[in-house]
Amino acid sequence: MIKELWVKETIYNLIDRTGMVDNFTFYKDYVVLKFKNLDSIKLKFEVCPYLSNSVIANIAGKKDEKPMILISKYVNPVIAEKLKEQGINYVDSAGNCLISSDGILIHISGNKNLERTSKKVEGYFNITDIKVAFALLAAPEIFNDNQRKIALYSKSALGPVNLSLRKLTAQKFIMKTAKGLMLTNKDRLFEKWCVSFSDKLLHKLHLGTFRGSIAKNGKNIDGLWGGDTGAYFLNKFIKSVTNEIFIKKNELKDFLLTNRLVKDPEGSIEIYDASWIDDDILERYRPVIHPFVIYAQLLSTGDQRNIEGAKLIYEKFIAEKLK
Repeated sequence: MIKELWVKETIYNLIDRTGMVDNFTFYKDYVVLKFKNLDSIKLKFEVCPYLSNSVIANIAGKKDEKPMILISKYVNPVIAEKLKEQGINYVDSAGNCLISSDGILIHISGNKNLERTSKKVEGYFNITDIKVAFALLAAPEIFNDNQRKIALYSKSALGPVNLSLRKLTAQKFIMKTAKGLMLTNKDRLFEKWCVSFSDKLLHKLHLGTFRGSIAKNGKNIDGLWGGDTGAYFLNKFIKSVTNEIFIKKNELKDFLLTNRLVKDPEGSIEIYDASWIDDDILERYRPVIHPFVIYAQLLSTGDQRNIEGAKLIYEKFIAEKLK
């Protein structure tokens, strides 16, 4: 699920920033951190994206004897001090952390909130990074073409694409070889993309909620099915509950008229913009949007049946592409 991917990405940031954590193993309720030249420690984790005094009090009140670590989006200096006073380990997406267990002590503070800072932060994925990563993973044949081709497929300007490629290289997702550039650590890049896409881009693509009737035979719409309807077309596992459709933004007006849809916040039809995806990639899985997008959508719901469906999609349509 998205929570699992986000936890992993937060710990990857910790590895990159400290240089002290060598690796980790993720389990359902805890993580095992392996330190360089030191023993490993097992920490039960709790995810709490946003912290307040009341949240800290609640966590402090239910601490058990097992060592635990709190995983959050951002821990500001005031909250960090209170966590320290309560003896609560933590790590956030910006790389701030307090880990004190079994004779190991790591304390990092002062890193700014990546969601608010305007600086170019190496580990942070902006919108262009998300689009470029998607294009490279979905259409790997463009990887060794010139940057203009990558810019075309990611629907991004050439300058920002160049910065994104440099960032991916710095994060060891792109490697220089004797035969040219090579995309590496693709499974980790895909995890990072899923989290970033769901957290930063998906809601910006939402064009509105509508009511009306649309046949789900895949032939009566000009758009592409996403969400659980798209998942049903891919593996017939999930019974479709929602109606999530991707179309190009400039086609929205005609689409609404043709299908007699009316904007209604209580409606059952969610429409998203597909303009950020190149036509070549868009057409590969018609009548559905690319499986990467459907997978990320299913995980973001947190629904257990959707998560099971996402795993099937991963095994059938995604895993082979990440080898």
